[in-house]
Amino acid sequence: MNHTATAERDATTTIGINRGLSDKELVVWGDFPVNGRAFSAFLSVPGPALWAATLFREALIARGIKVEGEARTRDARVAESDKFDPQKAVEIGQEDSAALAEIVRHTNKASDNLYAELILRTLGKERGATAPDPTRARIAPEAMTKRERQ
Repeated sequence: MNHTATAERDATTTIGINRGLSDKELVVWGDFPVNGRAFSAFLSVPGPALWAATLFREALIARGIKVEGEARTRDARVAESDKFDPQKAVEIGQEDSAALAEIVRHTNKASDNLYAELILRTLGKERGATAPDPTRARIAPEAMTKRERQ
């Protein structure tokens, strides 16, 4: 929704942008002066996985590759019957990740919270089942059995 107006040549640019956390509707308001300098803003994409899948599908079609169905995503909340089974999938490409040391260097140097979150989620997925029970760590050692203390 555009609620902006053209302002006098010497007016100050007063543009505001708002979008809800999970919708695609942008609300833009404010004044933009005649012959004013360019204005740009960076916004996150709602549903980034679906956005990437849609762009990938469009790129394949643009190169003459037949694609059936629409782009879609799945997460942990889908029904069991709709979960992705990698054993039934056909790999069409592969991209090797950068070395973990390089990823951590970027994470720390740029203070990149997205990278930090993805590292944490990956560690949780890979090592979560082997993590010690946090409730046991709160029990006083004298209340533990000899085996639990070892």
